[in-house]
Amino acid sequence: MKWTQYGLTLSLLAESEIEMVRYWRNHPDVSRFMEYRQYISADMQQQWFAGINNTQNYFFIIEHQTIPIGLISTTNIDWQGKSAECGIFVWNEKAAGSHVPVFAVLAMLNFVFWVLQLETTYIKVHRENQKAKRYNQALGYQLIDDDKNLTSDFQLYQLTKAVFIQKTTILRQLGSKTYGDKAVLQLENTPHDSSVNQLLKESSTDFDKPFELSVNYL
Repeated sequence: MKWTQYGLTLSLLAESEIEMVRYWRNHPDVSRFMEYRQYISADMQQQWFAGINNTQNYFFIIEHQTIPIGLISTTNIDWQGKSAECGIFVWNEKAAGSHVPVFAVLAMLNFVFWVLQLETTYIKVHRENQKAKRYNQALGYQLIDDDKNLTSDFQLYQLTKAVFIQKTTILRQLGSKTYGDKAVLQLENTPHDSSVNQLLKESSTDFDKPFELSVNYL
């Protein structure tokens, strides 16, 4: 599965890519903002992938100009409650300091709200990660649980579809002006793709979406 929008392609994480992800996940520049900061071995990474490689979790490699630059995810999906947890890390230093993370999250949330048809997402952000706080707040995320106990390094933020639509009007206009309005979804023959295909069949034809969607079956 591939989701292409705003000049970026989000490609469903394959087992062949988990060692690349492990290398960067262990990098000090990345791990210092993570809840789990211990070294991750190859066996641990393999066990992790076996546990998340299902339709309750969508992990995507972020590709910018065909180069893998990070990982973005929607996890622990509650299909009945229409909610999930989201996360991102960008290992490419140049991309991390640009507009790319914001548009990667915008693209992912478009996928979450209009393809997966969820209504609420949650993220945890490290207190000292000011860059992540700024771009997530620009997307509409609101702090809901600020633990004043300084032993807690993370803050919990919530985003609803309604707030997301309201807060991202200007950002969408910028994205459309720069990259166009079209999103392209490429589906293959995996459980994730089959699940998304079923959601598309069961949904209304328009999804009430603020962008043009093209679906290709490979």
